[in-house]
Amino acid sequence: MNKELCILIKKAREESNLTQEQASEKLNIAWRTLAYYESGQRKIPDDIAYLMSDVYKAPVIKYIWLKNTRCGKGLPNINSKNLIENIMSLAINLKASENCLQDLMTIGLDGKISAKEKPKYIKIIDTFRLLVKDITLLRFHKNI
Repeated sequence: MNKELCILIKKAREESNLTQEQASEKLNIAWRTLAYYESGQRKIPDDIAYLMSDVYKAPVIKYIWLKNTRCGKGLPNINSKNLIENIMSLAINLKASENCLQDLMTIGLDGKISAKEKPKYIKIIDTFRLLVKDITLLRFHKNI
């Protein structure tokens, strides 16, 4: 079981001002089962992780859950340092992406990517990937 997720779900429950007993009732599971999930002694089923995210009003649980699956391996990490660094990084990458948009439109004009255009296209996608990461970091910032 992923230790980060276990800590996250316990913290989300506590920040929701729910005891294990109250939360387990809302999740329709035994309080002892919830204790096992929070301690990492049992694997959390998909439906329970999804429900925890909704009950605790913590969408980051869904994100971390997905990140720990094979499908989510490519998602950016969201362990951000601080809000101002996230905002500055977003500003830098947003400016860089503006410049990429014109190039992308030129590349895509004929509906295909030639071998000559491919390196530039890959660089553009990498720039957009950084932009997505910055937006994700802001979306799940710890103060939200």
